[in-house]
Amino acid sequence: MSKELYKAQAARLVKFLAENHKFRLKHASSLEAIAALHGLRNWNTLIAEQSDASNLPAGMPAPSAPLGNGAPASPPLTNLEEGRCALRSVATRAGDITPAARPVPVEDAESAVWAEFMRALPEMAPFMADTSKNGMQKMGWRVGNRLYLLEIKFREWITGRLPPNVLASVAGTRVGALKPVTLALLKGFAERGWLVTQSDCYQVPLALALWNVQMGKLFWKGVVVIDLPADVSILLDCAETVYPVSITGPLFAGRN
Repeated sequence: MSKELYKAQAARLVKFLAENHKFRLKHASSLEAIAALHGLRNWNTLIAEQSDASNLPAGMPAPSAPLGNGAPASPPLTNLEEGRCALRSVATRAGDITPAARPVPVEDAESAVWAEFMRALPEMAPFMADTSKNGMQKMGWRVGNRLYLLEIKFREWITGRLPPNVLASVAGTRVGALKPVTLALLKGFAERGWLVTQSDCYQVPLALALWNVQMGKLFWKGVVVIDLPADVSILLDCAETVYPVSITGPLFAGRN
């Protein structure tokens, strides 16, 4: 594949993230991401290997590109999880995550919280299982494309993944009834039409969209309920709960 085609892939990635997930990926970061997707450590290594391969007779594999000090380049990524980790680190290395020393406007911080949720979604499955393993704390349940998320556990989990500069902008005292991180997530869900704000005769505003839920014989308070679209729900490889789950009413009954 030519350098121009790699760059075209990077441009499509930037466009996709901007249009579908409101995530602004810098051009330099998109090039690093394409290198990671092709199993290589960085963009320079990808282009070096492509250049070497174009000068070889047909059928001969390209050698590993040397580094500037004459040492061989790092071997290609062979593990899918390594590739995912490399993608997650691209934004930080290339400057898409603002340095901690620079303040982050609240609106940008909310976008960063949403972007972290989308990155975290595939990793939520172990916390959604009916039987917890290795001391994992329960975070919610899945029924079809609907997720029931325990607000406190869910918020703490996302908060623990945020870079310090974003955390400083969205962590703190409550905004009305909710913590800023929860409010940022609810806004993201609502903007995409995922947030459940109505059930039977109950209807609640976005800022109060926490529910009381019955699961089997147990009752839970403070649950975020969202309906994922089919193309997003496939990112969460999690079995559905075997217990019946139903909304019994809003957490903040009588408030509007």
